[in-house]
Amino acid sequence: MDEKFYWFWLCNIPGLGNSRIEKLIQVFGNVKGIYDATEKILRAVHILSEKNIQCIVESRKDSHIFTEYLKLNQKKIRLITLDDAEYPERLKQIYDRPVCLYLKGKLPDEHCPAVAVVGARTCSEYGRQTAYEIGRQLSRAGVNVISGLARGIDSAGHAGALKEDGYTLGVLAGGVDVCYPRENIALYGQMENMGGILSEYPPGMEPLSRHFPLRNRIISGMSDVVTVVEARERSGSLITADMALEQNRTVMAVPGRLGDRLSAGCNKLIKQGAGIVCSVQDILEELNYETFIMYPQNSISDVPENKKIMNLLAREEEMVYSCLDLTPKNLNIIIEETGLELSVVTAALVGLQCKGAIREISRGYYVRTRAEI
Repeated sequence: MDEKFYWFWLCNIPGLGNSRIEKLIQVFGNVKGIYDATEKILRAVHILSEKNIQCIVESRKDSHIFTEYLKLNQKKIRLITLDDAEYPERLKQIYDRPVCLYLKGKLPDEHCPAVAVVGARTCSEYGRQTAYEIGRQLSRAGVNVISGLARGIDSAGHAGALKEDGYTLGVLAGGVDVCYPRENIALYGQMENMGGILSEYPPGMEPLSRHFPLRNRIISGMSDVVTVVEARERSGSLITADMALEQNRTVMAVPGRLGDRLSAGCNKLIKQGAGIVCSVQDILEELNYETFIMYPQNSISDVPENKKIMNLLAREEEMVYSCLDLTPKNLNIIIEETGLELSVVTAALVGLQCKGAIREISRGYYVRTRAEI
């Protein structure tokens, strides 16, 4: 039996936990020593409860564990243990570090800076576009983008990184072979091929609510800076921020409008001393990382004027395009601000959508896009 199996066996015994497993390894010297230990010896170390001991004994008879171990290779899942040289150095520094990690794809380059991009699942269009642009520009700068592959801000950050063919890592609250939410299956496939999918939970395990806060410590632990884009005052992203501070990581936040519930968490973090993100350059400066950014003069919320778009637009389309930004704007407001007739504005909106310059995010509400035309 190879040694990786003993790690897999140990990490799949209910009720042990990372801290207790590490203590057992210190006592027995290696994981096989734990597997071979008699009940009498297990009791003598005074680390385990009677229930723990019985679970260990029973697990040795469970052929299902060996069967599941063999499936790792079939599913192209790598088991990375605390004993492996490739175990992420950043994670070694955190409290309650995972003893075993499951990986699809590849791990981030340890020598590259890493930034977590996290925030609300039910985010605004502004938040989605901002997270996408942060992920894109960080990736262009050679920074690894870390997040949780959830809907909303997480997905947008990953997608932005992939747009520049950069590395991005998704940390899951279930098995790495379980895509959650299912709507992210295309993104999941891209990340498996171009980046990585990581979890401390065994394959096949569905994500449980209690797993998400624990998952967050890995997101922050794998990062040098945690950037919160949008978050309510009570949000899982704030848990990630708290864990980042405990791990001596830098926390930064994108400021938002007063009274906006999705900005309440970010504004609270800034009030408590988090760094303010007005451009990706702010994050890079925090990393002491000099690089070329496509639009260094712009804030994240400012869409750079795309000359190619502007050259394609007729006068009426240009007027409509100029009054739009990343905040959704209603048709009536557009008519009021441009002073154009309804029929002219409607025709301009259709033309702009065909060119990919804007999109309708809900009935009668429009925003600019960052698509290349």
